[in-house]
Amino acid sequence: MAQILLKLLSRSRSGSNGKASPPGTFDREQRNKHGLAHSLIYSIPMLQIIWEYRVSQEYWESFEKFYGAEGEWAQLFGRSAEFRGTTLLRDRAVAGRYLTIDSWSEAAAFERFMAAYGTEYKMLDVQCEKLTAYEMKLGAFETL
Repeated sequence: MAQILLKLLSRSRSGSNGKASPPGTFDREQRNKHGLAHSLIYSIPMLQIIWEYRVSQEYWESFEKFYGAEGEWAQLFGRSAEFRGTTLLRDRAVAGRYLTIDSWSEAAAFERFMAAYGTEYKMLDVQCEKLTAYEMKLGAFETL
């Protein structure tokens, strides 16, 4: 749903008068449209599980493939209809430091996923151990 709203917002830069607004400016209609989309996107209840990783340079490419939005982890999580997506972030200041944000419809969704696919999760985790020098679950956060 959030992706659909963002796509709709990006389609038009024209204001309420039908003329294109100069870059960096918004008229009242655009502000209202963006405000509504923002409130819809961020009012959807979700659970976001955040992990931090440290990765040696030799493994950066492999790590990004496994942990990215289309990677092995996202494919495994995608077996659940309640999985909302993975975001992989690379720290600009600290080489080899990454965060992942795995989004679920609710806390119980991840628990159901683990009950159904816990064995596959553990197998993939073992397979990926060599890619990381450090990993820590920072927490499971709810959208307020």
